[in-house]
Amino acid sequence: MCARLPPALRESRRDRLPSRRARVSVNVSQVQLAPSFVELVKATLAQHELEPDRLELEITETALMQDEGDALEVLGELRAFGVRIALDDFGSGYSSLGMLRRLPIDVLKMDRTFVRALGDDSDAEAIAAAIVALARVYGMEVVAEGVETPEQRDLLAELGCDELQGYLFSPPLDHEVATRALKRGQLDAGKTRRRASRR
Repeated sequence: MCARLPPALRESRRDRLPSRRARVSVNVSQVQLAPSFVELVKATLAQHELEPDRLELEITETALMQDEGDALEVLGELRAFGVRIALDDFGSGYSSLGMLRRLPIDVLKMDRTFVRALGDDSDAEAIAAAIVALARVYGMEVVAEGVETPEQRDLLAELGCDELQGYLFSPPLDHEVATRALKRGQLDAGKTRRRASRR
């Protein structure tokens, strides 16, 4: 995290990136989520003058299911501080409803496997709808990953996904290119109008 986070945060300070909707998403592993990680994140945010809600930490469903240590407590502390927490690749692991209910999560990121099958597999549409409904019950937002066609975009928006990601909107960009595009308002196409409340 130390090597990857600061450059992204420097580019995301309010005075350099005016879009209030823009956030920095950082993938973290179970191993990183030791108690000292909380102070590291707080210090890094303060150093780069970034509000906590502009940072989103992503951890995979599988990693959380395997957690036997401090990860849930650490994520809970960071979330209470204002950092957004996203559960990545949701649907690819084996989390139970009871487990999901107690996770300190703001965002479910729907696994691209279900998105890819939309339009060809009725089961995939039913699962996508169920994920959105489940997120609503727990007050979470839903992000669909791997959107590549207008048909997928329209169906996911109709189902109520909050945000969409994929090559339909943009290929992966480095932070300098992404910053310029955000300043020009070119990277909002994947947003839908629905917003879930923070629990």
